[in-house]
Amino acid sequence: MKSIFAAAICATMASTTPASADLPTGQLMAYYEQGGEVRRLSLLIVGGLSDGFLWSNVQLEMGRGEQKLFCLPDDVALSSGQVYDLVRRFVGKKPHYAGLPLGLSVLDALTDAFPCGEISR
Repeated sequence: MKSIFAAAICATMASTTPASADLPTGQLMAYYEQGGEVRRLSLLIVGGLSDGFLWSNVQLEMGRGEQKLFCLPDDVALSSGQVYDLVRRFVGKKPHYAGLPLGLSVLDALTDAFPCGEISR
């Protein structure tokens, strides 16, 4: 029964937005607050975006020799829940991000929390 419910939620989420990265941050936060399967799906979306940005950092630094998007300390590994909490606090400081795409909010929350410092070029 839970898997049927989860499938229905996925279909609803998919039909309301063309892609999870385009999902407004505030809408994802509202889904998260519903708890249960919807919360887990929300965390999967946030975690997927975060992982994508981490791989972008690898490509930028190692593949291209360019500055990373954000500088997560070597001894830090973030869970999806921790990334969600970063986004939630970031939106608390900058409420207009609630209406912006989730992908932008995740990226900007990570760059705000883990800045790389001055870029020398």
